[in-house]
Amino acid sequence: MLAKGIPEQEIFAEWLQRLCLSEYLALFLSQGYDLPTLARATPEDLTTLGITKPDDRKCLVQDIQCWQNVADNWPTDITKEAPTRDWLTAIGLKQYIQQFERQGCLTVGELEQLETEDLEDMGVQKLGHAKRIWLALRKLRESRSFKPKPIQKVSSVQPLPSHNILPSTTLWPCSSNTAAITSTATLRRPQRNPSMTSNPTSGTELPKLREIDQRERESTGHVQFRNSSFGVDPLPDRGPPRLNLYRHIF
Repeated sequence: MLAKGIPEQEIFAEWLQRLCLSEYLALFLSQGYDLPTLARATPEDLTTLGITKPDDRKCLVQDIQCWQNVADNWPTDITKEAPTRDWLTAIGLKQYIQQFERQGCLTVGELEQLETEDLEDMGVQKLGHAKRIWLALRKLRESRSFKPKPIQKVSSVQPLPSHNILPSTTLWPCSSNTAAITSTATLRRPQRNPSMTSNPTSGTELPKLREIDQRERESTGHVQFRNSSFGVDPLPDRGPPRLNLYRHIF
């Protein structure tokens, strides 16, 4: 109905007539209530307004709670340094400009520090006007407390420091002498003493040392091989020497 340009006084009259409560029309209008403020009224507000009958108050509250799309035009994008007169004009209460300025409340930031009791001391006598000022201030405070902070722009992206997870392994190349020795050792076969063996194709007997060892084995029950030329036990034949090819890496 507001969008169609119908005055609020007529909207109030039609609403109360539908509820059979037209006797409260003068009360709402004299206390400065408008539709956005009345849409946010509580049962305590109606009691303070003078509606003392419980049934009438319950009927009004239940119908008000069913209202939809009753938006307000109270500003939230106004700065704390803005003049008080601009904010009072925006909420439709410019008649209080001189009273607020006379009390030293010149900016919106000073308005936000007020309490509900301060409004009466500043000359706001109508309950509907005091309720509107308080609701508009609360909306302004809440909008600033939930306002997201601006995102800081990053001038330049710094590269992340590199961290070596595994220690670096240094591979030392083999020298030419080592490579020569390695290749030689790989191809070289162990040489046997020709005096220790006989030619299997000639059919000659083993040296006398083998016969002596054979007799010792029969007499003692175990085999003992001794090298008469060095005086120590000969090492077992392990085949060609094995080279540790990874000794230069680890």
